Amino acid sequence: MKLDDYRKKLNKQLLNLLTEEKKKDEEREKIFSQATNDNEKKRLNKIFSIERAQSSQKIAKFNEDMDVLLDKFESKLRKKE
Repeated sequence: MKLDDYRKKLNKQLLNLLTEEKKKDEEREKIFSQATNDNEKKRLNKIFSIERAQSSQKIAKFNEDMDVLLDKFESKLRKKE
């Protein structure tokens, strides 16, 4: 497998992750819009803030892991040359 192919594979996985997290956020917005009072909205805001922070961390971790994997893959390719 070539480096560009591997990079494309990882980018596809990242895109899938981003799509999944976007769907989750759309669902959160839908739930929030159905909240009927301020207390419920405050409660949901707290929960959703935590979920969004976790999502951001998950995406950042994936990006970091992706960089490491690409570096390792590139190193293996260089050793074969």
